[in-house]
Amino acid sequence: MRDYIQRKASTGATYIELESLSQTGWELQQEILAWKLSAKDPNSFNQVAMLYQQGMLIYLSGQYDYRPELGTLPANVPRRTGTEIQTHVLRILDLTPHLLNKSNFAEVMYLFPLRVAGARAVDFVTRSKVIGLARRIAERGFRVTERVLSDLQLLWRFRDSGLAPLPITEI
Repeated sequence: MRDYIQRKASTGATYIELESLSQTGWELQQEILAWKLSAKDPNSFNQVAMLYQQGMLIYLSGQYDYRPELGTLPANVPRRTGTEIQTHVLRILDLTPHLLNKSNFAEVMYLFPLRVAGARAVDFVTRSKVIGLARRIAERGFRVTERVLSDLQLLWRFRDSGLAPLPITEI
């Protein structure tokens, strides 16, 4: 989706095309938000699903957050507010250690939500939690985690130096 948005924005996409793209994203966001656990039991399967739900909401918002040209649209841009993003980040950081301790899933399953949360971590405490969780996953043999962590640390350095763009929700 990100490549599609970039192509449309860079090729002078019409207002109607951008509006359609935004509407599609908004509908997807509504589907993700409408999803509720069908079981009342907070078992590991449901908790992993919730973890991914939080990650998908951050990721989807991020596809639109860095595109100021979409800000000219009147409504239905699937952006989450900075507060909502941070709530999703904290939910991921709260659920992940519990799942690492209690579930039988391969730890690599937690990398996508953790990476997405890390990309939007804005303070030292939150970033430290991301680093700690990533290191726990790496210690269990998933060496790709080191690359994810390296990418996050580079992103944080760029953000902190002002060289990387901030999402519109954080400006």
